[in-house]
Amino acid sequence: MKRNGTLNAIVARQMVRLLANGAFGQPAHLEVMSLFKWNRLVNMAEDHEVLDYLGKGMNNNLSEFQHFPDQLVDTIRNRLRQFEPPVFSERYSVGAIHFYSSRQKITFAELSEKDLFDTTPETRRMFLILMRNVCDMLLTGFCLRGLLDLGLALRTEGNHVDFVKLELWLGLMDLQRMVQLQGSILHSIFGFDLNELPFMDDLEPDAYRVALGCISDISRYSSSEWNFRQVSGGFLFNNSRQWLRGLRRTRLYFPYSPKESMRSLFHSIARSLSEIEE
Repeated sequence: MKRNGTLNAIVARQMVRLLANGAFGQPAHLEVMSLFKWNRLVNMAEDHEVLDYLGKGMNNNLSEFQHFPDQLVDTIRNRLRQFEPPVFSERYSVGAIHFYSSRQKITFAELSEKDLFDTTPETRRMFLILMRNVCDMLLTGFCLRGLLDLGLALRTEGNHVDFVKLELWLGLMDLQRMVQLQGSILHSIFGFDLNELPFMDDLEPDAYRVALGCISDISRYSSSEWNFRQVSGGFLFNNSRQWLRGLRRTRLYFPYSPKESMRSLFHSIARSLSEIEE
């Protein structure tokens, strides 16, 4: 397990370098890796919906790949041709964001009815990106697509964001630490300066560890996968791998949002049980 964890950490660091280059134009200093590791890296990028930025990073650093496996080049090209980036307006729509704590659900609904549309489009987009990332973290696990979208929004639209209003909304949602974790990850793995993250009060010390651990989980927990299943004899079986992954995710984010992390866990269990025939 330790060896596998080390391998995943190496691959995750390599992917971060390529994504930082492909998305933000940062210099990439790459390591020589085996075909197995490169295949694992591509799987990670696909799982995190960032194959397009990975492709840009690799294309920008072709000179680094003197011994790049030819068969992997063909594999990546084929996957890139088939890859469809998430539609931004759909991914960050009000309807795509779901909370399971009563207070946060009501607050988000109230904000969505009026306040979100009584400000600049950039402020609204920033808030919806942050909220969608919170939902991803709690329900399906950390997703790099959301972090890259957040970073790009900060650098291209940050000057037009009303951060006073944004911080007011975050206070109403009571999700400041979950948002601060996102900013801390941008700082720790993508090199963002603190002055680029005006919604932050302080850095979360475990952000780097949290990020690498979640990036490495190439089978991220999905709320659509079963926790419990009923067989023909009427017996119930639990999917121990998914169950443990859900518990790990809840424990990971519990310090940042105790109520919402527990609500999300209970929701995934209730949803799975509701699909069992009585």
